[in-house]
Amino acid sequence: MSNKLVADSDYIQLDDISDNTEMSSLLSARNSRRVSDNSTPENSLQQSIDETVERNPCKRIGLSQACIDGWVCQVEKLLKADPAVCNELDKDGLAPLHHAARGSHLQIIDCLLNAGADIDIVASSQAGFMTPLICASKFDAHEACRLLIQRGAEVFSRCCIGQSPLHYAARKGNLRVIEVLLTEGKVPVNLEDNDKATPLHTAALVGQTQVIHKLIYNGGDLSLRDNDGFTPFHLAAREGHLQAFKDMLNNAKKFGLSLSTLLNSPDNYGEVCLHMAVKNGHTEIVELCLDSGADMSKAQADYSTPIHLACCQGNLDITKMLVKRGAKIECEDGNGLTPLLRASLEGHVPIIEYLLEQGAQLYPTTETCTPSPIMCAVKRSQHAAVKYFLARGFPLDKYTDAKWRTPLHVAVACADLQTVDLLLERGGDSLLEKRDQYGKTAIHYAAATCNVDKLNRLIYVGADVRAKDNDEKIALHFAAENGVICVVKALLSACPESVNDIDYASRTPLHYAARKGRVEACTHLLSNGAAVDYRDDDRHTPLFHAAIVGCGVTTGVLLQYNADINALDKNRKSPIIYAAYFGNMCALRRLIKDGADVTVVASGGYNCLDVAIMSGKKEICMEIIKHDKWREVLSNRKLEGVTPMRRLIEKYPQVAQTVMDKCIEHSSHLDTDQNYSITYDFSFIYPKVGEDIDNKKERYCGAKGGASLSSSHETDRTNEMASSHCSKDLMVPQEYIIAIFCFINLLFEGYQLYNERWMYLDVSNFLEVSTYVTAIATVLPLNGGIAGESDVQWATGVISLLLAFGVMLVQLQLLFCSGIYVTMLIEVLKSVFRVIVVFSVLFLAYGLIFYLLLGDELSYQNTYMSTLKVFDMMAGGIEFNHYFVEKNIPMPDLARFIVFTFIIVMSLSFMNLLIGLAVGDIEAVQKNAEIKRLKTQIEAIHQFEEKLPTRCLEKLYKSRLIMKPNSQSNSFLRKLTWYLGLVDYGHWKMIVGTQINEEDKIESLKGQLSANKDRTPIKYDIAEDGAAFPKDDTREYLKSSWNKADIQPANKPSARAVRLRILQKVDSISHNSSLLKNARDLSTMWKLTCRRR
Repeated sequence: MSNKLVADSDYIQLDDISDNTEMSSLLSARNSRRVSDNSTPENSLQQSIDETVERNPCKRIGLSQACIDGWVCQVEKLLKADPAVCNELDKDGLAPLHHAARGSHLQIIDCLLNAGADIDIVASSQAGFMTPLICASKFDAHEACRLLIQRGAEVFSRCCIGQSPLHYAARKGNLRVIEVLLTEGKVPVNLEDNDKATPLHTAALVGQTQVIHKLIYNGGDLSLRDNDGFTPFHLAAREGHLQAFKDMLNNAKKFGLSLSTLLNSPDNYGEVCLHMAVKNGHTEIVELCLDSGADMSKAQADYSTPIHLACCQGNLDITKMLVKRGAKIECEDGNGLTPLLRASLEGHVPIIEYLLEQGAQLYPTTETCTPSPIMCAVKRSQHAAVKYFLARGFPLDKYTDAKWRTPLHVAVACADLQTVDLLLERGGDSLLEKRDQYGKTAIHYAAATCNVDKLNRLIYVGADVRAKDNDEKIALHFAAENGVICVVKALLSACPESVNDIDYASRTPLHYAARKGRVEACTHLLSNGAAVDYRDDDRHTPLFHAAIVGCGVTTGVLLQYNADINALDKNRKSPIIYAAYFGNMCALRRLIKDGADVTVVASGGYNCLDVAIMSGKKEICMEIIKHDKWREVLSNRKLEGVTPMRRLIEKYPQVAQTVMDKCIEHSSHLDTDQNYSITYDFSFIYPKVGEDIDNKKERYCGAKGGASLSSSHETDRTNEMASSHCSKDLMVPQEYIIAIFCFINLLFEGYQLYNERWMYLDVSNFLEVSTYVTAIATVLPLNGGIAGESDVQWATGVISLLLAFGVMLVQLQLLFCSGIYVTMLIEVLKSVFRVIVVFSVLFLAYGLIFYLLLGDELSYQNTYMSTLKVFDMMAGGIEFNHYFVEKNIPMPDLARFIVFTFIIVMSLSFMNLLIGLAVGDIEAVQKNAEIKRLKTQIEAIHQFEEKLPTRCLEKLYKSRLIMKPNSQSNSFLRKLTWYLGLVDYGHWKMIVGTQINEEDKIESLKGQLSANKDRTPIKYDIAEDGAAFPKDDTREYLKSSWNKADIQPANKPSARAVRLRILQKVDSISHNSSLLKNARDLSTMWKLTCRRR
C-alpha cells in the first residue's frame, strides 16, 4: 500500500497498518461500539453491515472514529493536517474528546488537548450537553477522569438535567471514578442536581449498595430531600432495593440518626417509606420498616393508613403482617371507608375473607352512614366479591346507603348486566319496588341511565313501569328526556297507556322530549297517541318547550301533528315570543313559516319584537322585520308607551335602517311617468302628537337660542363704543339689557347642566357659557361710561364678541345643508391643532434660533415675538431680502443656512404634510362630517320640537310624505336653494341623476340608429308564429328587453302583435327625434306599448 493522505483532511487511508490482527481488532472495535446512547441496535447492525459489505472499511476513516478505535498515529496525522477539527461535533453531537474520554484513550486525549481541543466542550442537545469528564464518568473511564482533572477539566460541569459527573458515576456504580472525583477532583459528596437530588439519591434509586456505602463513608447525608421531599430511604423503599435500604438503616444507626424520624418523615405528598413499600408490594421492606420503628398508623394526605393501601393493592401477606402487628381493621380513611370496604371495592375476596375472620364488621350499623360491603362490590361490578357476600347470606333488602338506595339501585345505575342478574337470581326481585330517598325505583334508574338491556331485564321480572317517584314521574319521563328511542319503545311496549301520564307539574313525557329536542322520541310518542296540545301547570304545550330549546326539527314534528301554533300561556305569551326571547332562529323561522301570529302581545305589553330587542337578539329582530305583518309588530305601544322602533334605533340602528327602507313605497306608475310618486312613512320614528309627550320643560325659553341674540348685542355695543359721539346715558340701558340677558341664559345653562349631567360637557355649551361670562365681565360696572374702563374690560369685550360669532358659526351647521362645511372646518381645525402640538418643538426651536440671530429686529426682539414670526414665516412672510440680504447681521452665512433649513422643513415639508393629510383624508372627513352634522341637526330639531306647544305640533304633524319627482312643481327658487346647499332635496338629486343617465342612454341609442339611417330597408326574418324581425343587433336587444321586462300588461297581447308594435316603434324612432328624446330606451318603449294596450 502507498502511504499518502487523501484530499479530505477529515479522513486518512488505512495503509499504515501492516498487521492483519491489528486491522481486525480496529474494525471489530469500530463496528461493535456505538458513538452515543441515542443509536438503536437495529441501526447499529445495519450500519455495521453496510460498512463491511457495501464499502471497503479499510479505505477511509474520520477523526471521531479514530478516537473511538484508539488509533493514536492517525489522530496525530489528522490533527497535524487540520487542528481545527478537534472541536467539531459529529452526527451524534459529540466531539472527538468525548470519544477519547469514553474509551479512556489517554494518549489521544493528550494529543487533542495539545492541539487546542476544548477540555470542557459541550455536546449537542442530542447527546444531553455532556462534557468529556461526564462522558468518562458515565462509562467508568477512571484514568481518563484523572487525566482530565489534572489537565483542568471542570468537575462541576453539568448535563441538561443538571447532573454532575459524580451523579453519573453513582448511578452506574463506578466506584473508581467516584474515588477519583472525590479525592483528586475535590467534588462535594452532597452536590445537588436541578431536582436537588444528591449522588446518594441517585445510588439509592438504582440500588447501588457499594456506592451508597462509599458515599456515606465520605460524608453523604441520608436526611437530605429533593424537590419532591424524597430522602434516599423513600427512593429505596419505593423501588424495592432491600439491601440498599438495609445498609442505609445500618449506617444511619451507626452515625446516631433517629430511624423512626427518618422512616416516619413524609414527603411532599404525605407518604412515608412504609406507604411506598406497601403500595408497591415490597413485603420484606415493609417488615424491615416495621422492625425499625415505622408507625403503621401513619396516614397519607387522604388519611389512608398502610392497611388501607394493602387492602386496595390486594396484598394478603402485607395485610396479615399489619394485622398481626396491631393495625386497626375498623379505622376509616378520608372517605370514611374501612379496609373491608376498600377490599370490597377492589374485589379482593381473600382479603375480605381474612378481615372477616379477624372480626371485621360485615353489616353497617344504623347509627352511621357507612355503606355495606356488598354495595361497594356491586358498584365496581366485582362479581367474585358479590357472589361471596351472597353466599354468606347477606340480606339485600335490609341495608341501604345514605340515600336509601338498595344494591339493585346501584347495580342498575353503575354495574354491568351480569351483576344485575346475580342480584335478581339471589332474591333481588324483592328490591324491584324499593324506593330511594327521592321515591325512585330500579326501573327509574334504568330509564335514566338509558340501558335498554337492564330495562328489559327488570320489565321481564315484573317491574312496574308506571311507578312514580316523589315528583310523580314515571320511567317514561326520564326516557323521553334522554331521547334514547330504544328505551322509549321498550317502555311503551310494556305499557302503552303511560304515554300521557303526567308528573307533579302536569307535564307528559312529550313535554320532556320536546324541551330537550329529542326528535325521534317526540315522533314515536306522537305516533303512539301522545296529546300534542296537553298543557302543564304553566299552560305550556310541548310546542312552547320546543320553541324555548330552539329545535326547529322538533317544532316541525309537533306542527305536523297539528299543534296549536298560537297557543297562549298564563301570561298570554305564544311560542313565537319564547323563540324570539331565547334567540332560537330555527324554531322562529319554522313558526313563521307555518303561520304563527307575530302580532300577539303578552300581558306585559310586549310582542316578539320587543322581547328580541330586550334580550339582544339582532338576527331575530331582522327576521321579524321581514314578515308581512311587520307594520303591526312595530305599531305596538303597550310596553311603557314606546314603540319597538325607538328601541331599534337605540340598540340596533342597522335593523332600524331596514325598517325605514321598507317605509319607502313607490307608486305603480313608471318611473318616467309624471304621476310617479314616492311615499315616505314616518309614523314609526315620529308618532302621533300627544302620544310621546311626557315632559316639555324648557319649551319656550331655550338656552341655545341666545347665541345669535348675544352676538347682535355685542356687535351693537362694539359699534357704539367705536363711535366718538356716543354718550354714557345712551349706553346704560344697553348694558343693563346685556347683563340681564346673559344672566338669564346662564341660569338656563345651569338648569341644562342639572338635567343632562355629564352629557352637558360639549364644545357648543362651553362656548355659550364663555360668551355670557365674558359679556357680563365687559359691561360691569353698569355706569354707562367707557372712559374709565380698563384694558381688561376691552379685552373681555373683544373675546366675548369672538366667542359670540363662534357660537353663531356652530349654530349654522344646524340650519342649512351647507352646514356640513362648518362641520368639516371644525374637524380640519382639530387635525391641524393636533399636528401643531406634535411639531411644537420645531416652532419653539426656530423661534429661539431667530431670536439669537436677529434679536435687534423688532419682529424678533423676544422669544414670544420670534415664535409668532415663525408662524408668519411658515405662511410665506419670510422677507428674505429685508432681513438676510440688506441688513448687516453678525453671522450672515449661518443665518441664511438656518433660513434655508426653515424653508425646507417648515415652509415646504410641514405645509405639504398638512395639505397631503387634507387631500388624502377628504373623503373620510366628508363622511364623518356629514354624520356628525346629521346627529347635531337631529338633536337640535328634537329640542326645538319639544319647545313647541302641543297644538302647534298637532297642526303641523304629518305621518306620511308623498313626493313626485317628475312633477313640474320644482321652481327656480327650489333648484337654486338646492344648488347653493341651503336645502337638501333628496328627490331632486335623484331626478337629476336619472336625467343624466337617460340622456347618456338616448345619445347612445341615437348614435346606433343614425348609423342605420342610410342603410337599405331592414330585412326581416319570419319567426315561428309569423312575426317579422330585423336582421341586426336590435333584434337581440329586443329579445333581452322582452325577457327582462318587469311590468306585464293587464291583457297580454299575442307575441306576434307585440313584436310588430315594437318594430313599428323602432321605425318611428328613426324618423322622430322628439320621440327619441322622451324615451329612455327600447325596453321603456315596449313597456309603454304594453301599458297602452
